[in-house]
Amino acid sequence: DVKHWPAIKNPKKYAGQRVVIGSVTDGYNPEEATFRRTRKQLEELKDSDAEILICTKSDLVLRDLDLLRQMKKVTVSWSVNTLDETFRADMDKAVS
Repeated sequence: DVKHWPAIKNPKKYAGQRVVIGSVTDGYNPEEATFRRTRKQLEELKDSDAEILICTKSDLVLRDLDLLRQMKKVTVSWSVNTLDETFRADMDKAVS
């Protein structure tokens, strides 16, 4: 529940580990603009030396650039949707 999200008790335990945000549900969904839980999680992990991987479709991740720039290893990936079948096929070939 986005309203009841416990704090990370020991962020340092993630040192050297990869933490993936958005592997199942986009961490930057519309509710994030209101509740700011993903940002809070990033704040908790900031000094953990974890590798952060964010998968999103939202430009809301740009709001957190100030925080992401303070982290040692961060990757942000976007997926792109299109209704243009030719473009989609070209992109599928490009990433295969």
